[in-house]
Amino acid sequence: MNEKTNGQIQDDANGAAQSQGSHNKQWLIAIAAIALILIVAIAAWFLWPKQPGKPVPAPRSVSFDESPQPATATGQKLTLTPEQMRTVQLKIETVGERPSSEAAGQMATGVVQANTYKETPVVSLVGGIVRSVGAELGQKVRRGQRVAVVFSNELAEAQSRYLTAAATLDEHHRHHLRTIKLVEIGAASRQDLEMATSQYREAESNLANLRQKLLLLEMTAQRIDSLISTSQISSEFLVPSPSSGTVTSRTVNPGEVIEANKELMRVFASEVAQTSLPMPIPVVSFAVACHTSIRRLIPQHVLPRSESN
Repeated sequence: MNEKTNGQIQDDANGAAQSQGSHNKQWLIAIAAIALILIVAIAAWFLWPKQPGKPVPAPRSVSFDESPQPATATGQKLTLTPEQMRTVQLKIETVGERPSSEAAGQMATGVVQANTYKETPVVSLVGGIVRSVGAELGQKVRRGQRVAVVFSNELAEAQSRYLTAAATLDEHHRHHLRTIKLVEIGAASRQDLEMATSQYREAESNLANLRQKLLLLEMTAQRIDSLISTSQISSEFLVPSPSSGTVTSRTVNPGEVIEANKELMRVFASEVAQTSLPMPIPVVSFAVACHTSIRRLIPQHVLPRSESN
């Protein structure tokens, strides 16, 4: 009897252990399933394509009939008496958009820029090393004012060739005079005189060409006439301003090596800027946030106006 009882107890214990093991296994499966679902959800959150940004709305329309309402500020307010404002020298001014009350059409945006017909480039006619630049952005310059100095071997070579041509011309001139005297006394033939005359004319033409080149290189006539020896040769090319106005751009600094016909800066020869607007559009008035005065409107595109019968 006791043995039977002990066997039943042993069977009951084994059954309880198996039931508890099965129950624990179910819990493990449930936890694993929950963890897998969480992992999938997090991966989907990061990998799901984001919604594109909202399009930028069109510029708001401005009403000219209604007066703008003052913005209400929230939070603490600091009240100052007139005496305190005078003490701290505080001035209050209204800022922000304030369209013209005369504008009755549609507002439009435009580009205020320098009139390209009034802009003149400052160009170096010779290549070399920039020694100095005497004009800054926004500076006003006069016509003929020196704005840069370029050290150039080309200028020195042009002066040297001019001195050589002047010496050659002087030699042919003396030879031509001697030949004339020899022809008069019968010591030289007419052919010798014609050859001497031809050489003299050729040397004269060569000197004139070299003189024009020096004038092109901004050398004055007085300076060319005073050039009689190699000690007077200078390699410094003075770049003058071609017109009076304001320097609007600068593309060179001292120490740079430049080529011939290099643009150094630009001079804007007028105080008036042009405004380009996308047309057709009714434009009555607009504000420009820059220090300039608007004299005229230059439309980019003008369409023919159609009239109804």
